Amino acid sequence: MKAATDYPFEKAMAEWSTRGLANDLNGQRTVRDKYIILQMRAIDARYRAFLTGLAQQSRGTSLVLDVATLGLTGGASFAAQKTAHILSSGATAVVGGRAAFNKDLFYERTLPALIDEMNTARTKAQASLTAGIGRTADQYNLAMADIDLSRYQDAANLDTALQQLTGAAAAHVEAANALYTADFKGCLPKSEVYLPRGKMITYLNSLTNDAGKPTLAKIVGPGNLGLVPDPAAKTPQELADVIRQYITVKVCDLASAKQVAATWDDPNHLLGDLK
Repeated sequence: MKAATDYPFEKAMAEWSTRGLANDLNGQRTVRDKYIILQMRAIDARYRAFLTGLAQQSRGTSLVLDVATLGLTGGASFAAQKTAHILSSGATAVVGGRAAFNKDLFYERTLPALIDEMNTARTKAQASLTAGIGRTADQYNLAMADIDLSRYQDAANLDTALQQLTGAAAAHVEAANALYTADFKGCLPKSEVYLPRGKMITYLNSLTNDAGKPTLAKIVGPGNLGLVPDPAAKTPQELADVIRQYITVKVCDLASAKQVAATWDDPNHLLGDLK
């Protein structure tokens, strides 16, 4: 945990930029891989601690428990220290701030299925990081790794896991890796697009709330990117994830970045010279 805290994204990016000025691709790759490995180890450590806490709670004697005792509200499941990725809220309240569950139903039936869903999502997110480490620095840059680390952290999300269970959970588990592989087949980005892509991600991060959902829906909907037929059925986070993935796969040069950003509303001017 301390190693991850001592090597945040800002520090890694400073070293990455220095290596870039020296045209040192091998040095950039070393910086990127160090950052990925430290953050992944920290994310995994927090996830194991979270599961251990759930297991300990399941051995208690109370027949009824509420969400707060599980540490699922307000980021408590990943609370305490602050690092670049690992400690933002991985799970909000499953049903509400004080929802209660029958212990036998939740722990013996529902919880194992939710953990299976989270593990599947983590495997899917981990695949891009593992593949990225095998690429050169110009094929997989630090900003792309940072996006994938966020996806890896967010995979441990009880809300999302519960939504998957209410749908076609079995099909989701079987198809996860195949779908992921297909999604990430794309072009190799040019160095000129690294900063514009970062601006686009910052812009999307500012929209992942209820107020930003109409803008996200406009971006992904018909007449713009056309990625989601029914944006109203998706959460702001889901819409933003779709756009992030599109950026990772399709925005590979400055011209494509400007084309994508051209129709986006940007009242706070986060996109800068892309508009």
